[in-house]
Amino acid sequence: NINFRFCSIIWAAGAVFICIYTFVKQARIRNWLNSGAKRLERDIYQREKLNIPVMTGIFNQKKYIPQEMKAAEAKYIIKHMDIHAGRHGGVLRAAAFVIMSIQWFNPFMWLAYYFICRDIETAADEDTISYFGLEKRAEYAQEIINMNKGKKIINPSLVTFQEKEISGKEILNGSIDMPKDGYFVTSYTFSKGYIVCVDGKEAAPVQVNKAFLGFPLQKGAHEIQI
Repeated sequence: NINFRFCSIIWAAGAVFICIYTFVKQARIRNWLNSGAKRLERDIYQREKLNIPVMTGIFNQKKYIPQEMKAAEAKYIIKHMDIHAGRHGGVLRAAAFVIMSIQWFNPFMWLAYYFICRDIETAADEDTISYFGLEKRAEYAQEIINMNKGKKIINPSLVTFQEKEISGKEILNGSIDMPKDGYFVTSYTFSKGYIVCVDGKEAAPVQVNKAFLGFPLQKGAHEIQI
């Protein structure tokens, strides 16, 4: 069947291209990181001209942090990376990448890959906050915000962990006029790690309708950030 053969060739070419492109990009990232990295301890390195923490590898992962990062700031990021390693995040992400490469023609597989990576990051965030305590979540969130400022030096490949690539972002910012006291309910699934600010002050997020993120809100106009 000519059509089947043609489709098979297109599928194989796409899968090979994605794998080769990712492999080459991954190799370039690792070469650049290793060329000027200074080993601190175990698998932790510092690199000049790097302004975002990065993890490379699948089984034997290496952690790279910016040279300008202070020890007080690095403790959160290093713990976050350690949790990734303990959860075998590199293996999970690589396995998801292989499956996505095979099914590259299916847009739902790309969407599934995105959500898997997001869940991996969210789970690491939750464990990091649990380790340091909820009272430190504001400091942890501020460190994530600081990392996302400025131009990124490298553009990680599909199998490279970049902190923070998905989580740690402001996901909602706006105003609302509540007609009466009640709850503000979002469409986001409730989990630990969210920081909610109402009129510039931190509010306690709660689980609403057994699944969703929400928080109590009094009557009147409010500015909301999540």
